[in-house]
Amino acid sequence: MAYSITAHYAGQRLLDSFNFFTGVDPNHGFANYQSKEDALAQGLVSINTDYNAVKLGVDASNTYLTSDKGRPSIRLTSNDTFTHGLFIADFAHMPASTCGTWPAFWAFNNQDGTTWPEGGELEIIEGANNAHRNLFSAHTAAGCHAPVDGFSGEQIRSDCSPDTYNIGCNYAPPTSDTASYGDAFNAEGGGVYALEWDATALKLWHFPRSTIPDNIVYAPAVGPDPSTWGPPQAVFGGPGCDPDTYFFNLSLVLSINFCGDYAGALWRRTDQCAQLAPTCEDFVAGSPANFADTYWDVGYIDVYQKAAAAAAAVVPRDVAPTQTRTITIARHYPRQSGTLGIRIRVTVARQLDLGFGGESTGEPR
Repeated sequence: MAYSITAHYAGQRLLDSFNFFTGVDPNHGFANYQSKEDALAQGLVSINTDYNAVKLGVDASNTYLTSDKGRPSIRLTSNDTFTHGLFIADFAHMPASTCGTWPAFWAFNNQDGTTWPEGGELEIIEGANNAHRNLFSAHTAAGCHAPVDGFSGEQIRSDCSPDTYNIGCNYAPPTSDTASYGDAFNAEGGGVYALEWDATALKLWHFPRSTIPDNIVYAPAVGPDPSTWGPPQAVFGGPGCDPDTYFFNLSLVLSINFCGDYAGALWRRTDQCAQLAPTCEDFVAGSPANFADTYWDVGYIDVYQKAAAAAAAVVPRDVAPTQTRTITIARHYPRQSGTLGIRIRVTVARQLDLGFGGESTGEPR
């Protein structure tokens, strides 16, 4: 069954369709999340009018005290929630592989009254400090186990259930994918991450700029077709984890955190970063110039549904229910150019040459 586009987040629509979180970081990060108005005023958020792309960054000019709330940054959460769909996100740039950083493109059940991880959490892009390799992760209620085959990536842990350290289940991209994260991703001119989510599984792909399938490049005109993309790099769900039981009502999130339960915990065990400052917070607070390349350049995030679901999809917020539904597409195609749990994750990262890009969230996001 063919996919039809139901949401196109780009330019002003992206900014209008996502909520700017301004609370204290739930993962003890050194990030001072800004409101939409403050982020625009400080130049942390901007729209490229030539491509309709959105730049989401951090303050790279000022120094702070470690006693401050943190370096000004952004955390955006979609107003819409999703159960099933095909999600395609094009990034020309992601935060660089820089000590102190913890960026992510992820999704979680953000419904009021829900106890984490009921409804699930999925990391599509995530890394910390000077990582050069992405990590896909999922967190679910007890009983979910990732499948043992059907993917091209390297499975690190198959049990997605909560445990003492909330490691979740994880995959690294295959070693042949050398441009999945940070500096390596940016050197390729960015690329596309895609998630196909239905009643059988959640499947994830990464395509560097030069290898993006034509049915993505020319979507939605020709319609994206995951069956032509080859095996996914990661799969969650399957016989050991019914997707409709463990994943539902997910909001999309784009964030740039600093230090915290991931980058901060790895700092004390990563010589390349620890030699820069006594603590992660010391470095982030006092070294603004190091974060000039800590930003997302979002070409678009598109959501597709199969025909029956598309017919019942929510009308975009800028279109009244009685109006004819038209979605304007503007593409961005740049030219090519101290706990046991932490020790376990660091060991895994070293073994897989992840640049310490393993999941280390110690509590709900």
